[in-house]
Amino acid sequence: MNRIHFIFLLLLMGSAAFSQDTSTFRKNLIGKWYPEKYLETDGKIYPVSEDEKSQYVWYKADGTVESIEEEGLVKGTWSMNSSKMILVVTQKQSKGYPQKMEMKIVKLTATQLAVKAKDGGGDYITIYFSKK
Repeated sequence: MNRIHFIFLLLLMGSAAFSQDTSTFRKNLIGKWYPEKYLETDGKIYPVSEDEKSQYVWYKADGTVESIEEEGLVKGTWSMNSSKMILVVTQKQSKGYPQKMEMKIVKLTATQLAVKAKDGGGDYITIYFSKK
């Protein structure tokens, strides 16, 4: 009987640790992110163009997201699986932008975000963002 209580206690502690990680991830993600550079499939890192420097992705606490893209403002929703480090963004507004994107979070701190995702040609690139 004591062993069952101990196992239950371990499960609770694990759940608390997971929710704290989720909370930290969520807290770090909320805000406006500006692209700085990207890693192409050729292994080279390139700076963003002058036009791209004014673009951003804004993850909001209510689960919505806004981004300024070449075609203008795109709105949608976001969700995150912190245990798998996956960020999912969904939108139905713009035909020039994918309706659903799944991105692997490579790095997430309070000021830095790096995600790996498929580009328009189907290749994986890593995009590095910073908060301002």
